[in-house]
Amino acid sequence: MLTNQVKSEYRILVGNQIKYISLDPGTLDGDILSFPPDLFNHLPELPPGDWTRARIYRLLHSLTIEPSDAMLKGVTSRWHHNLVDVRFLVIEERLWDSWLKGWKHLHSLGVVHGDLNRYNFVISPSGVTLVDFKNAMKSGDEEAMQKEFMQLAEQLMEAVDLFESRNNR
Repeated sequence: MLTNQVKSEYRILVGNQIKYISLDPGTLDGDILSFPPDLFNHLPELPPGDWTRARIYRLLHSLTIEPSDAMLKGVTSRWHHNLVDVRFLVIEERLWDSWLKGWKHLHSLGVVHGDLNRYNFVISPSGVTLVDFKNAMKSGDEEAMQKEFMQLAEQLMEAVDLFESRNNR
């Protein structure tokens, strides 16, 4: 869980523009900061326009947003020759297969991950790796394993729906 005692920063896609948002310490609860899809339900409405970054902070009992068109620091050197626009990445079928394979392997060992969600899968050229086992436990409870899988499947479908809705505007 993230703490709400430090500044939190996020990069988001608004329409076809990348925006940078920072939240001052204490602006939102740490549980909300830990799950970005839920975070946006708790933010004030983002203003229209060509702003690049915004500071969000708590003023008395409401959240205040301060947009800015300040220039962002640029990349001065690249460590890799390939450039990828991450806004246009698509979840391919092989990733779905990798997620399913990882879940089946984990549960074949009788382990319930305890925090199985799309943010705990690291995607690399060699495949998909499941991380963050701090809540994992040995269990033969088939019902708990099935419930965990259904929650993951639901989150992955939401991610695809969100991606498609943002890119079909």
